[in-house]
Amino acid sequence: MSDHSTVLQIRDFNRFYTKVLGLLNSHILFSDFSLTEARILLEIKTIEACTAKKLIEKLDIDRGYLSRILKKFENGKLIKRSVTSSDKRMSVIALMDLGIQKLRELESKSNFQIEELLNTLDTEKKDQVLSAMGTIKTLLGSQSHEQIRSFQKEDLPFIVDAHRDLYNREYGYNKKFVQYVADAVTAFSDHYDADRENIWILDVNHLPKGVIAIVKETDTTAQLRWFLLDQSLRGGGFGHKLLDEAIQFCCKHAYKKVVLWTVSDLKAARHLYKNKGFRLVERHENQEWTNHVIIEEKWELLLE
Repeated sequence: MSDHSTVLQIRDFNRFYTKVLGLLNSHILFSDFSLTEARILLEIKTIEACTAKKLIEKLDIDRGYLSRILKKFENGKLIKRSVTSSDKRMSVIALMDLGIQKLRELESKSNFQIEELLNTLDTEKKDQVLSAMGTIKTLLGSQSHEQIRSFQKEDLPFIVDAHRDLYNREYGYNKKFVQYVADAVTAFSDHYDADRENIWILDVNHLPKGVIAIVKETDTTAQLRWFLLDQSLRGGGFGHKLLDEAIQFCCKHAYKKVVLWTVSDLKAARHLYKNKGFRLVERHENQEWTNHVIIEEKWELLLE
């Protein structure tokens, strides 16, 4: 295939994909935000110690245009700026509660839009789409930046949303399961013990793509919770890294045992647990979360 023909096919694909996602509209997802404004909100959330300079570098946006958007966000109580102690001329930009809420609404609408797009495809065809997208990112994208970091308060909705999206799409889990996760995350937030508990977020190119948590059960027993990895990253060793981070935390904080609950359908996760030394100690049926019976399993890891 000639270079010219390749270029034409890529341009044709770009036009098709842009149309599919509805990005030709001046405002996305029937909201008050333009595409650029929505992207800026997302970057403020994901960039550590976000500044106007970092936004300009990341988005390649005109300084004056960015300034006007940030002023609009400030007037709307979506963001706040605070002067850094190291440089009084530089302001760190952070989302306020209303900004977090608006971004969450946009992300929820975006997730729904993609779910609607994929509803006509069976599981095999969805996997083909994801595989093709992964190939494009791998071959054409620049080297990705990965980071495992401790959570921030604004990461908590991601845990619930990611569980809802993945478990509904792949296993048909219902709203009762989502509420179960949401209640547990809320309880963690309300009673968080910074000395004995933590949540780690896997960021890839400044976007959350994975999570794992350690929650105190007793002074000597920790519970591993909410272990999840974006489908596009499976097989890349990230699951091992997240598990190692959590287990090392437990060893450092003098836990003697780590327990977790999973389901028998999660073959890859069960393989990882076994590889790390966990052993299956309990099983029972669950008929609450799906329209069929699933088998819940308790696994334990002894650290002594």
